[in-house]
Amino acid sequence: MLRLAIRLSGRDITITPVCMDYPTEERRVSMLLANDPINTVHFGTSQDREDKLLPAYVPIYLGTTGLRLFMVLNENLPALESVRSMDDLRKFSMGQGLGWPDTKILIENGFSVSDGRYNTLHKMLDAKRFDLYPRAFWQILGEWRWMKEQAPNIKVSPEIGLYYSQPIYFFFAPGEPELRDAIQTGLERVYSNGLMFELLKNHPETAPSFHLIDLRKLRVILGTNKNLPEKSKEVLKTYGLFD
Repeated sequence: MLRLAIRLSGRDITITPVCMDYPTEERRVSMLLANDPINTVHFGTSQDREDKLLPAYVPIYLGTTGLRLFMVLNENLPALESVRSMDDLRKFSMGQGLGWPDTKILIENGFSVSDGRYNTLHKMLDAKRFDLYPRAFWQILGEWRWMKEQAPNIKVSPEIGLYYSQPIYFFFAPGEPELRDAIQTGLERVYSNGLMFELLKNHPETAPSFHLIDLRKLRVILGTNKNLPEKSKEVLKTYGLFD
C-alpha cells in the first residue's frame, strides 16, 4: 500500500525498512516523536496519536479493522456461537497487545482484557489466559494460518463478530509534514482508482478474509468507540466499507 501511495504521489520517495524485535506500539510512538530511527509507521488511531503525530487520513484497510472476529479455543466454540447480545459476549475475556488502542475500546464496552506481546498472544489464548483473541476482519485468517502451528487448539469463529469504528492510518513524525502530505495524496489516488480494494482482495495477508469470510452469515454485535476523534469519524464516512 505504501509503495502504491508513493508511486501515485508523484514524489521521489525511498522506503528504508528498519528491522527490530517488534517494539510495542507505545515504543513506536516514542520513536516517531523522536524521528529516530523511524519516521513512518502504521497502527490504529486514537485522539492522543492524532494530536501528537501526523496521520495520513485514509484508512489503509478501508475501516475493516473495526470488525473484530475471534480466535477461540475449540472447546469454547459452542458457547461463543450461542452469543446473541453484548451481554452474552461480555461473559468472555479478551486478549490484546501492549499499548493497543483497542484495549481501551474493549474496556469501554465492558470487557475484561489481558495484555501481552503480539507474538505471544495466540499462545496465551492456547494456554487459557483469556477466552477470545479479537482480530480485524482483514487479518484474522491470514494470521490464524501461521498461529495455529504454534497454538494448535485455536480456531476462528465464523459466526460472531464485534464492530466498532477504528481506522488504521500511516502515521508520520511531527517533523515530516511534507512526507505526510505526499503519502496522503498518493493514498487518495490509490483509493479513487480502485487499487486499494483490489490490493486488499489479492494481497496474501488480507485475501483469505476477503474471499473466505461470508459477511452475510456473520452475526455482528455493535459496540462503541466514544473517543474516536471527530476527524476520523468523518474519514470513515468517506472511506469505510462498514460505516
